[in-house]
Amino acid sequence: MNATALRFRAFLWAIVYQSLARLVFALLSLALPLIALLRPKVGSWLRARLWPSPISFQPRVWLHAVSLGEAKIAMALLDALPPGSHDDWLVTATTPAGYHHFKQSLGHADRTDRIHFLPWDLPFCYRRLLGRRSWPELLLVETEIWPNLFAGATKAGARVIIVNGRLGPKTLRHRRNPFFRRIFDHLTMVGARGGTDIDRFSQFGLPPERMRVTGNMKFDLKARPLAESELRDWLARDKPTLVFASISHDEVPLLVPQAAALMRRFPELRLLWAPRHLEYLDQHLAALGEALAEAPPVLRSALKDLADPGSKGTDPRVLVLDTFGELASCYPFAKLSLIGGSFNDRGGQNFLESLQAGTPAVMGPSTENFRREVAEALDEAAIRVVAHAAEVAPVLGDMLEDGDGLQAMSRRAQAFLARHRGAIGRTSELLRELKLVD
Repeated sequence: MNATALRFRAFLWAIVYQSLARLVFALLSLALPLIALLRPKVGSWLRARLWPSPISFQPRVWLHAVSLGEAKIAMALLDALPPGSHDDWLVTATTPAGYHHFKQSLGHADRTDRIHFLPWDLPFCYRRLLGRRSWPELLLVETEIWPNLFAGATKAGARVIIVNGRLGPKTLRHRRNPFFRRIFDHLTMVGARGGTDIDRFSQFGLPPERMRVTGNMKFDLKARPLAESELRDWLARDKPTLVFASISHDEVPLLVPQAAALMRRFPELRLLWAPRHLEYLDQHLAALGEALAEAPPVLRSALKDLADPGSKGTDPRVLVLDTFGELASCYPFAKLSLIGGSFNDRGGQNFLESLQAGTPAVMGPSTENFRREVAEALDEAAIRVVAHAAEVAPVLGDMLEDGDGLQAMSRRAQAFLARHRGAIGRTSELLRELKLVD
């Protein structure tokens, strides 16, 4: 295909994207009053993205993280930078979980209006957020592809930088699409997780001088100690606790029966169940309540309503985590964890948080989001992977009965983590070289 044909193909893709983005924006704006009435939280989130409130300061850097996992990485990076060096940064997230994590972590700062939801990917929405202020340098955690965001920044002379960058096979399918190659051409620098990611970025036409391996910052994350609370009191009881972490709604019918089988096999075992998305909380509760009628689930937010969470008859065996940002701090209290997002096609959630807490982890077959990390952890026997959901109860049950084996697995996991730390330091140095921080 010659250059003219490639440019024309990219032009057609751009027309399709811009038309769809505008059409969906118009439809959602029209439906917003009804959505806000039926689903107030969803309505509030949509309003903030479609019609963002203007900021009241001139940001030097715009830091974006899509969801909770990326927001944790962003906060760890900010904590590693010199005090005061990021006070004039605009911070955005796409999901409520990421937004609330930023609010909890940065809400005490003098500039409380620095935290926003990422606007809808249209020039009008970005202009509404920034007002008459100039575009800041754009810093994204991992890899979110927003054509108008990238184009707006580069058109204004701002740089577009990705840290902890990664590309999965699904994105790689578009490597020959001229529309996507033009989007990637906006990138000034990519700090990639590993050599595989460097190779994938290069397949989109990014030259070597605009890429660098900085490592995976998730290896450097440290959970904050769990604050004194009813949750901490519940976890601190001298009873074994199993964590089913970041369970997606489509994994509920697969994993609830496995959890119920484990609860019946071990009468003293307690279950901390953490849904991935709280908008499906009712579905999780209904399935758990039906499968565990003898041990009805209790919401973490309802613990305070119990007269004495530790007294007989009021100490629930099944606790459902319906709060943001507490899961990682719960792992140190658990004997074992099962990581969700790995029994569907979501690629698996972050198993490293469990290992960092000293808690062995088990995953399902879908581990694409952490393919290299999982492969290396398996080589070092620092994690278990099961082939399908039906293996969960037998495998976890046998592991729970082997206390010495769990301790040995935890030691191997700590050695595995130690060999991969340092990415935050390398990324901080990259930001200094790019003059984003002093």
